Amino acid sequence: MTGKWSTFLLRPSVGPAPGPNQYIGAEDRGTIMDLFVQLIFGAVGGSLGGLMFRNLSLTTVGNCLAGIVGGCVAGQLLRNATTIGNNVVGDVAGGFLGGIVVLAIVGFIKNALVGQQ
Repeated sequence: MTGKWSTFLLRPSVGPAPGPNQYIGAEDRGTIMDLFVQLIFGAVGGSLGGLMFRNLSLTTVGNCLAGIVGGCVAGQLLRNATTIGNNVVGDVAGGFLGGIVVLAIVGFIKNALVGQQ
């Protein structure tokens, strides 16, 4: 949004008008985008992990959900633990690898529980 309405809508209700980089949510924009990248690549990692490890597959939806959870967790851990996590490459790697790892863990647990019956 540009023009006078974008300034009006993003301005805090009390206090002076914000500077050019001080709109509400401007500091969180990068964090939300990083989380979105981790979600997407986690889902992709979970889906590809299900294709690579057919015996651990949890159905298409299950693979995507496990990948999303793994992507978010691993992406945030990688971001907080290393300097590589401070850019898009870290988000992509954390999301992708986390998706595969969580899919493998959940698949092993599923197979162990099904094997006991």
